[in-house]
This record gives sequence, C-alpha cells and structure tokens, in this order.
Amino acid sequence: MTPRVSVLLPYRDAAGTIEEALGSVLGERGIGFEVIAVDDGSRDDGPARVAAMARRDDRVVLAAAGGVGIARALTCGVEIARGELLARMDADDVSTPGRLAASAAMLDACPELGAVGTLVEAFPDEAVGEGTRRYVAWLNGLVSPGDHDRDLFVESPLCQPSVTMRRESFAAAGGYRDMPWAERRRAERRGREESLRSSLGRRRAARRAHL
Repeated sequence: MTPRVSVLLPYRDAAGTIEEALGSVLGERGIGFEVIAVDDGSRDDGPARVAAMARRDDRVVLAAAGGVGIARALTCGVEIARGELLARMDADDVSTPGRLAASAAMLDACPELGAVGTLVEAFPDEAVGEGTRRYVAWLNGLVSPGDHDRDLFVESPLCQPSVTMRRESFAAAGGYRDMPWAERRRAERRGREESLRSSLGRRRAARRAHL
C-alpha cells in the first residue's frame, strides 16, 4: 500500500541520536507513512544503526547521498518518496505521537494550506540557553498564515523538523535549493505566495539543544 506521508530524515554522523529520532517517528499511529533515511556521508556507525532498524521495520527506506549537503540530500529523499505529503525530521530531534496524523488532518480540513508545522519544545533542559528559549517562544507564537507572512524575514516561521507539506505545493515553490540567507527568504516568500502556511496549536515536536 502506498504511504500517505513520506518523512524525509537526512543525517550525517548522528550515531548518538539517530535511533531515538527514527524510533520516535516509527511510534506514530493512525496514518500510513514511510521514513526516507538519507545518509549524507556519515563517518560513524549511524548508517549501520539505521540499517538494523530498517530490517525490523519495512517503513524505513534507506538512501545515501554521499556528503552533498542537506538540501541535495533532502532532494534525494524526495526523488524516491511515494507519499502525497512530505514531512521533515532531523536526526537529533524527537517527534511526538500524533504529529503526522494531526498535520494531515489539518491539511485535509484546510485545502488552502500548502504546509503546516507544529509547536516545538527545546530539550534537554540543561542545554537550553536563554537565547534558545526566546527563539522557541517566538516560533511558537506564529500560528496563522498572517503571523508567518509578517515575520518571514526574521527567521523561518516554521521549524523545519515539524513541517508537513503537500507535494504539489513543495514542487510549486521550487523544492530544496542551496542558497544564501536572503535568497532563501525570497524563495520562502515565493512559496508563501504559492500556498498559505499555518502551525498546529499543540507541541508535537521536540528540538534538541546542544551544550
């Protein structure tokens, strides 16, 4: 059966966190999905850990990008993804149960939206500094398309590892591209013009902070 959601999870040298991150996604219930785990040139045993999980769970799809950088690694994942919805995940974060199902339900209920994100929580507490707390508070305050449009050039108004988007909206916005900050913001504005974005009003992703 074709999965409804393809989760894009690029990673490099993430042996210490990849199993927790991948396992958190695999704990999702109530929706068909696959996880495209793209090794982008790891030098540790992260790929072996992911391969072991793939042997136990056929929802994990292995891919390798060879150290080309995150944008092209993500594009590699998109090229083999089968879902009508594309979701993001990072190798050092945690996805809480219900995230994918809730995101898909919101996209179903709001056909004018092309992408949704979730509220996020930084962890572990001992590594979360004041700057990170302010950033998370700002990010979680952006819940409507108008909020996103207003603050687009401050920083990305959607935390990428919490995003789920329609494949056609992603393609219309030009896909993933390597580009400087200002050009990236202009590309995001073009994506904003293609389709509105919004955020779910519940914490469904945890963003790891590092000491």
